[in-house]
Amino acid sequence: MTTDVLSQENIYRLDLQLLFANFQFYPLQSQSVATFEGLYAVINILFYLTMFGMIAFAEQAFRSLNADQLKDGISLVVKTLSLLTTLFMTVLFIPTITLNVQGFLCSEVKDDYYVLTTIKCNMAISQIFTAISSITIVLFVLFCFL
Repeated sequence: MTTDVLSQENIYRLDLQLLFANFQFYPLQSQSVATFEGLYAVINILFYLTMFGMIAFAEQAFRSLNADQLKDGISLVVKTLSLLTTLFMTVLFIPTITLNVQGFLCSEVKDDYYVLTTIKCNMAISQIFTAISSITIVLFVLFCFL
């Protein structure tokens, strides 16, 4: 065996544990970096806005509900946040997790179907994806299961 094959056998790949959820919409070789970055940004920004919106409006919505004085503006915000929370816990669960797991991937192996070949592991964008994905996955799991 060559040293390349030996070094590949000892690598634990988190993305391979979630491969069942990676249907044909997600292979990165068929997408551009801009497409991935755009989808990654939209999903994560929407998640953070939902999470911080719930934190920001929770006390005011609770007081309004207890006093039976729920105004139209607060009611609309509560309904929007409820819809976004439901979407993240159902329809957007697998895409959010998958995109954030793919944020850890970089082009160590050129033949890998689930990496963007233009993003090298030592590039700043790869390190930014790794940091954001780490924080987002922890917060997303806490958000969905607590």
